[in-house]
Amino acid sequence: MRRSAWIAGLVMLCAWAPGAAAATPDYYTFPAGYGVDDWGVTADGAGNVWFTAKSPSHGQQPTPSLGRLIPAQASPGTSDGIAFFPLPDPADVNCCANQARGVTFNPADGKLYYVRDDGGLGSALPAALTPGSSDGFTSSTLPGNVDLWDVAPAPQGGAWLTEHSAGNVAPYYGDRIAYYDGAVSEGPNIAMQGGASTLSGSRYDAKPSGIAVDSIGRPWFVEEDASDHGYRVASYGGGGSYDEYMISPCEGTTYCSGSSGGQGLTDVAIAPDGGVWFTNYLNKKFGRLDPGSHQMVQYTVASIDPSLVGGQPWHIVAAPDGTLWMTLRPSSYAGPGNAIVRIVPSATPTATVTKLTTEAFALGIGADDAGNIWFGTSDNKLGRLAGVVGAVVAPPADPGTGGDTGGGGGSAAPPAAVAPVNPPTTPPVVLVPATVGTATLTPPQTGNGAINANQVCAGPPAARCSLIYLIKEHEYVTGFPSSVSTKKRKHQPRVLGTKTVTLSGGQSAKVSVKLNALGKRILKGKHKLVVVFSATQKLAGGKTKSIIKKTLTLRSH
Repeated sequence: MRRSAWIAGLVMLCAWAPGAAAATPDYYTFPAGYGVDDWGVTADGAGNVWFTAKSPSHGQQPTPSLGRLIPAQASPGTSDGIAFFPLPDPADVNCCANQARGVTFNPADGKLYYVRDDGGLGSALPAALTPGSSDGFTSSTLPGNVDLWDVAPAPQGGAWLTEHSAGNVAPYYGDRIAYYDGAVSEGPNIAMQGGASTLSGSRYDAKPSGIAVDSIGRPWFVEEDASDHGYRVASYGGGGSYDEYMISPCEGTTYCSGSSGGQGLTDVAIAPDGGVWFTNYLNKKFGRLDPGSHQMVQYTVASIDPSLVGGQPWHIVAAPDGTLWMTLRPSSYAGPGNAIVRIVPSATPTATVTKLTTEAFALGIGADDAGNIWFGTSDNKLGRLAGVVGAVVAPPADPGTGGDTGGGGGSAAPPAAVAPVNPPTTPPVVLVPATVGTATLTPPQTGNGAINANQVCAGPPAARCSLIYLIKEHEYVTGFPSSVSTKKRKHQPRVLGTKTVTLSGGQSAKVSVKLNALGKRILKGKHKLVVVFSATQKLAGGKTKSIIKKTLTLRSH
């Protein structure tokens, strides 16, 4: 389930003290031949629980489906009140594995939205669906058999989704996020940002994974690939580029993740204060990015409880009372670390743990509006932690801005709240940071005659960041006199482009530095131009500070 911050943003932390979740989950079994798929759990406006599922096979594969549990008809240990709805097929079901990936309910338009791993996606009004039938769904298909991964509701209706896989043949399907409201509007390819017309091999297949939407409607997502391709938290405000934040500080020698591949970041959730929380599956950590200061804090799973040392954070979701709920998968099937963690994202965040049995671990997780947490399990059951979420009875005066707008989220007085039916029984653990760093935006990227970069002004709002961007010659170009001499006498490289930008602390902006007339002449004549791109910041007293210096290649097309 992906609950957006425009829902969660209506609340701050509950007035009651944080504590442990219920110790014993209830489990609901499925009929023979039916199961749960990994990612999606959500609740609709009537309180029914929906989840991604698989029904008995048609063709060579199980049938991608949505499952529905009606709580009033359900009984733990049985399949009472559970029904299944096969999803429309976008392609030949005999060709390859296909499954339902994610599902969410959007109260703004009253619709369920789903995505599949074979490019299929769609929506439906819950009341229009009939068990055992695909009638009532409106479906679409993205080209290229793109593996669609996660989906989150947008405040205006519709949903944002992640395209987890990528194709390396033009037009390069996947490797991006998209908005869906019956029609699909795709964002830029991660490997072709900043106006680039060719694929960047260093950014190919970043694997966008979990996604959530903040209180101003801005989508945030994580890039799962643990190499240089991904390992970032990103957001999208429109245009040709994402704002991407590398995990900081770096923890390895070759890659920030310490790995050349595998699953790094898997999921993301937005706290009521606008903080962006994420799971780091590879390094058994979870963390928070402050959208205003770009500070990134990470916590280890083992610091909550040493017995969780093998636990790998998988999913994280915001509940209506402002708490966050995270599933841990054991690194080995029956190993330690199988649990659900409740996080209170206050100025001093705390965590409490519900340990699960070793026979099965939690997959997708979501909250309803009746105080319950729901999760799918690896042995094809639906689990419930009953009454563990507080009921909010009044919203705060200001839900916060969230997003990347310079403030990093508003602060509002907490609303009145009703304590959970199952009250805390165990003292919470105060989270102690394992690493603290300042996230940096993606390095500059070249386009046709321009270099695109992001300026970040870190620090208090009163701070000023005045940066001067320069493009200078780097090599001799045939047919044009160069100031970079091959003789002993050195010359100062000529400036081929410049731009100055000034912002206040906490703000960020996309900057495009274009070649001047001389630079354009050189590029036109040679069709390729190697330049030095640098940015320096003016400091108090007239001093300057070097921010970045890179050698880049511009090409004409």
